[in-house]
Amino acid sequence: MSKWHAKNENYWYAYHPHQDEFLTTAKQGYFVLGMMDLEAVIALPVEVIRQNLDKLNTTTTPDGRKYWHIHVSRSESRGLSLQRAKGEPPLPLDRYIVQITS
Repeated sequence: MSKWHAKNENYWYAYHPHQDEFLTTAKQGYFVLGMMDLEAVIALPVEVIRQNLDKLNTTTTPDGRKYWHIHVSRSESRGLSLQRAKGEPPLPLDRYIVQITS
């Protein structure tokens, strides 16, 4: 889950190597991203994440562990996009959005 971070205009998540290892055990793994102010989630296939790992910002902790940053922003069309680093354009995520109804 992430709240909307107005200063950076995005939702922020961390993707850790142990999560990636766990998702490889599934026939079809999904990294599900919740947003506190929306009644929807993003069910992002692990293959999409893996295809973009080298295009994401990372943090390395003092003890040498590394993780990736998943930044999701709102697009002009009110959709959601994965923000990528290194000059890569945003990746539209609309086809991975699942509406949640009560």
